[in-house]
Amino acid sequence: MLSRRRFLHGAAALVGAGLVPGRGFAAAGGAASAGYFYPEESLPHERTFMQWPVNPQVHDDAAFLQTLQKTIGDIANRISEFEPVVMMMAKDHEEAARKLLGQKVEIWDIATDDLWARD
Repeated sequence: MLSRRRFLHGAAALVGAGLVPGRGFAAAGGAASAGYFYPEESLPHERTFMQWPVNPQVHDDAAFLQTLQKTIGDIANRISEFEPVVMMMAKDHEEAARKLLGQKVEIWDIATDDLWARD
């Protein structure tokens, strides 16, 4: 499972290698000339991706985690009324999560360690 710390270390390496806008690509004409497109958050999109919170090391209060899961479920269900929603989680959490998620919320078997995600 990819932890947030490992992800940030990897992202820092990409910045150093010039694979993130604002670095390295400037000499070659920028990210756009390399075929990359970074849409504004306000632009239309095809779906919303979310991550299911389950990690007791991140959320060590069981009552809080239960409330958090219900809240994330409510948010996903509401968004799914307007656009597709994909919830990422390890397969072993699907049965419990499905009790809080509507049928419109698609579950992908991708293990995560926290609910935080960013494009």
